[in-house]
Amino acid sequence: MTKTKKEPSSPPSSQTKPGLALSPAFTFDPVAHKYLVDGIEWPSPTGLLREFGLTNDSYFKPIHAERGRAVHLATQLWDEGDLDESSLDADVKAKLEGWKKFRQDTGFKPDMELREKPIVDRLYLFGVTPDAPGMIGRESVLVELKSGQVDKKSAQIQMAAQQLALQSETGSFFASMRIVQLLPGDYKIYPIPPESMQTNHDNFLAMVKVHWLKRQ
Repeated sequence: MTKTKKEPSSPPSSQTKPGLALSPAFTFDPVAHKYLVDGIEWPSPTGLLREFGLTNDSYFKPIHAERGRAVHLATQLWDEGDLDESSLDADVKAKLEGWKKFRQDTGFKPDMELREKPIVDRLYLFGVTPDAPGMIGRESVLVELKSGQVDKKSAQIQMAAQQLALQSETGSFFASMRIVQLLPGDYKIYPIPPESMQTNHDNFLAMVKVHWLKRQ
């Protein structure tokens, strides 16, 4: 596991636009799910939502997190063509069938270079892992997978973070965003109204700013 340095007394001084020289080194700790830049942990959308009390974890148990990770991994490996489906338990396999149906019905094609790829936004100082950026026809679409209950408010803020990071770090802009809830053998889509995204961006960046202020 990657060791982290002592928390900084203020945000890193590397608040530079992407592409500039001396860009800080980024590593991702998959076990602790931490985004480390020059050994310093940067906040993530999930952590920020929890920090500011904007997510309800009262019904959420460790088994739910484990099942969610298993479903996400199964869909990713299936997209990569590297999944042994005989290794899946019945519930995960049923949710995978929902993902297959979504892809077949919509023609969605994930960008495998960005699929579940941890990145950091060096402009706004946070880390995030987009679920499934891709295309439906000629439309660029950002998909957020949910294998359990859907909290649309927090999911929209998560996707706002993904949109910001993908645009600033890769130059890719995904104007269309959809929450896809995977059900046994089926799915449900929650489109995010484009007109709501500026508010979601503002709310998320406010949390990032206050987070770093609290660490000063």
